[in-house]
Amino acid sequence: MRKIVLSLLAVIISASAYAQLPVDSSAQNKNVILEEFTGMKCPYCPDGHRIANDIMDANPGDVFVINIHTGSFAQPGPGQPDYTTSYGSAIASQADIAGFPAGTVNRHLFSGMSQNSGTAMSRGDWQNASSQILSQSSYANVALEADIDLQTRQMVVDVQVYFTGTNAPSSVNLNVALNQNNVAGPQDGASNYNPDQVLPNGDYNHMHMLRHLITGQWGDVIDSTGQGVLIQRQYTYTIPADINNVPMELGDLEVIGFLSEGHQEIITGDKAAMSYTAPAGTDIVDLAVVPGMDKPGWCDYSMEPKVKVVNVGNEPVDTFNVGYTFNDTVSVQQEVTNTLAAGDTAVITFSPVNLPKGENKIEVNANVDSTAHLLEMANVNNTAEMSSIYTFDPNPFGSSLWEEFDSYQAYSEQVDNSVYMGESGHAFVLDPSGVDGLTKPLGGYGKSQSSFFFYFYNMPSGATAKLVYEKMDFSGNTNTKLRFDRAYAQYSNENDKLKVSASTDCGNTWTTIYEKSGSNLATAPPNSNSVFFPDPNQWASDTLDLSSLDGESDVILSFEGISDYGNAMYMDNLVVYDDNTVAIDENKNVDDISIYPNPAVSDVNVDLTLAENVNVKINILNSMGQKIETFSHGEMNAGNHNLKLNTTGLNAGLYYIQVITGDHSSVKQLSVIK
Repeated sequence: MRKIVLSLLAVIISASAYAQLPVDSSAQNKNVILEEFTGMKCPYCPDGHRIANDIMDANPGDVFVINIHTGSFAQPGPGQPDYTTSYGSAIASQADIAGFPAGTVNRHLFSGMSQNSGTAMSRGDWQNASSQILSQSSYANVALEADIDLQTRQMVVDVQVYFTGTNAPSSVNLNVALNQNNVAGPQDGASNYNPDQVLPNGDYNHMHMLRHLITGQWGDVIDSTGQGVLIQRQYTYTIPADINNVPMELGDLEVIGFLSEGHQEIITGDKAAMSYTAPAGTDIVDLAVVPGMDKPGWCDYSMEPKVKVVNVGNEPVDTFNVGYTFNDTVSVQQEVTNTLAAGDTAVITFSPVNLPKGENKIEVNANVDSTAHLLEMANVNNTAEMSSIYTFDPNPFGSSLWEEFDSYQAYSEQVDNSVYMGESGHAFVLDPSGVDGLTKPLGGYGKSQSSFFFYFYNMPSGATAKLVYEKMDFSGNTNTKLRFDRAYAQYSNENDKLKVSASTDCGNTWTTIYEKSGSNLATAPPNSNSVFFPDPNQWASDTLDLSSLDGESDVILSFEGISDYGNAMYMDNLVVYDDNTVAIDENKNVDDISIYPNPAVSDVNVDLTLAENVNVKINILNSMGQKIETFSHGEMNAGNHNLKLNTTGLNAGLYYIQVITGDHSSVKQLSVIK
C-alpha cells in the first residue's frame, strides 16, 4: 500500500495551508471558523457563500468555512436533494438566527452585530468579525491529518492540540467536522449572487457543506489544558456511500478541527492535510469533463456532440473512456488510448445528432473504469450536463395566440407553445388552490381562476423570468395586435418591470415593443404587508400594435419579468389577433357563463347572467380563434338567460364559444363530437 497527497481539481495548495502534524508549539493568533447557515431555497444565500469564500481566500490557512444547511430554506421539496444533517438544528438554535443567510464567527458574540440576541450575524458583518478574531491571541494550537483508504472507505483522523497559554479553562471541547465540496444541485439566487459557482447545466456547485460531525454534536471533552500540555486524539470513521441519498465523494471531502469552550465560544481551528491510501501498483488519476460545444439555438435542429476532457490530476492517463448520453436514451461511448498528460486537455468529437422539438438534454462523461492500473477518486467531475436545450418546432404553431392559463395546474411553468426561462419558482401559473386560505379568483378581472404569476416578492433584484412563445406565422396577417391583462402592486417604491419583445430571427436579435415598470405598471396601491393578490377591479389591459411584423413568417414573442424585489405581478388572457381573427377580453358585463352539453353533438346551451342591459352576440370560433359563425340576440335585460346554438354544421373537433356583450367578450371551450 502507498500513501499519496493529492491536489484535486487543478487547485495547487501549499502544504502550509493545511495543518500537518506535529502541531506548532509556539504561540499563535486565533484562526476563524465561520459557520454559515444556509439553504438551497434561500435566494440570498449564494451571496453569503461568495462573501465567506472571499474572506477565506483573503486569509489562506487562517479562515475555514462550514456551510450548515438547516431551517425551512433547506427542507427539500419533491425530487430535491436533502443537504441537512442531524446536527444543524441545534447549532442554529443556539445562534438565534433571525434571517438567512446567517453566520457565526467562532460562535462569538460581537457587540452591535447580532441578528437577535445570539451569535448569528448577517453577512455584511462577517468580514469585520473575522478581522477581530484574527487579531486575537489563542491559548492553544490545533493541527490534524486525515487519511482515507480508497478500498475500505475508512478515514483515520489524527489530531494534536498544544496549549501555549495560561488562560485556558479547565476543559474544552475538540470538534471534528467533515465537509464536502463540489456537490452539484439546486440553489435559488445562484445566477444573480454567485454566478461563478453555477455549472454549465445550471446546477450550483455547493462548497464546504457540512455532512457529519465525527466527534458528535458538541465535540470530545479535553480536561487537561495546562500550558505546555500536548493532547493527541485519533478518530476512525467509515465513510458511507451517501448521506440522505447525497453521494459522499471521497476526493471532495475536507476535515475541519476546532476547539470550543463548551457549546459556544470557538478558540481556534484548522483544516486537515488529506492523504489517500490506494492499492499497490495503482495510479490515482482525476479526469474532469465539460461539454465542448456551444449550446444550440432554438432553431438549430442538429448538434455535433463534443466532450472536453481535462486531466486535473498529477498522473498521466494512458487510457480512458469518453462518451455522452442524449435525452436519457441514446448512449455513445468510445475508448481513447492517446496519453493525456497531467494538466492537458483533449476534445473528442462525435457524429451529429438530430434535435427533436421540445426540451433536449445531453450529458457528457469520461472515466477510467475499465483500466485496472488507474483509479479515479473524484468521480463528481466525471460527468457534466449542458443546461436544457430547447428546440422550437420548425413549423409555426399558428398565426394567432389565445392563452387564458386555465388548463394548467398551479405552479406549472410549462405553457403550451412556449418555453419558460428562469429559475424554478420565480414565475408560474397560479390559481387559488396554490395559496393556503385564498378563495378569490386570480384570473383577469376575477373572471377566471388562473393567470401567469411573476413572484417578484421572492425574486432577488435583477433576476428575470421569461415566457417565450414559439414561432408564429404573420405572413398573411393584417394589422396584427397583441392584448393582455395585467395586475401588479409595488411593495413600496420598487420598479419591477414587464418587458414584451419580438424576434424574427429565432432569438438572435430582439425588438422591445412594450416596457412598463414601477408605478407605471401598477394597477393597485403599494402593498408592503404581504404578497399581492388582486381584486377583480385591480386589473388593467394593454393592446399593442404589431402591424410592423405583418408579413413575417417566424415571429417569436417574449414576456419578461424583471425583479426589483418588489411585490407580485399577474398576466392573463394573452391574445394575438388581426383583422381576420377576433380579439378576446374578460367580459365585465357578465357575472356567470356556462355551456352544456360539452362535448356537444347537435345543440349546445349557453346560460349567462348579465350584470346590466346590453347587446349580446355569440360567435363560434375555430381552434385558431377564427370566426366561423355568428348568432346576434340584440339587447337583453340584466338577469339570467338561456340561449341555444345549433352545432349540426360543425365537424368534430375543438371550438370556442365567444359571448360578446357590448364592447367586451368572454370565451368558453367547446368540443363537438359526431
